[in-house]
Amino acid sequence: MKSAWSLMAIGLCLPLGQAQADINRGITNYRAVISGAKLLRDLSSEELREVLVVYRAQRPQPPAGSSEQCHTAWDDAVSKADEFADQAKKLNACASRRDFDDVCDTELRHARSAQDDYESATSTVQSECHQ
Repeated sequence: MKSAWSLMAIGLCLPLGQAQADINRGITNYRAVISGAKLLRDLSSEELREVLVVYRAQRPQPPAGSSEQCHTAWDDAVSKADEFADQAKKLNACASRRDFDDVCDTELRHARSAQDDYESATSTVQSECHQ
């Protein structure tokens, strides 16, 4: 976990009385999903909500008191980072198959495009959030 602040933020998102139990269950389920011991589809809707709260608390956030433009740029950069990571996984999967008839050029092109988008988005975050 990142810090006690993250856990307190999680607690603020949950109803009082249940907060500690829900935080603990959410953290336990989050760790189980990350490790592969559980699948998201195996969680109840409430457990899924708790895992989502834990997940969101772990993600970096824009600086406190940031402008609307910073938040917009930040959200776009998060989306671009996710897309870049997805494309990199597809490229890795292609290369890992060791299908020597497939040089993975499509996956590489998509990964490069996603990296370009990510680079642009991070540049925008730098200009909008770190003035």
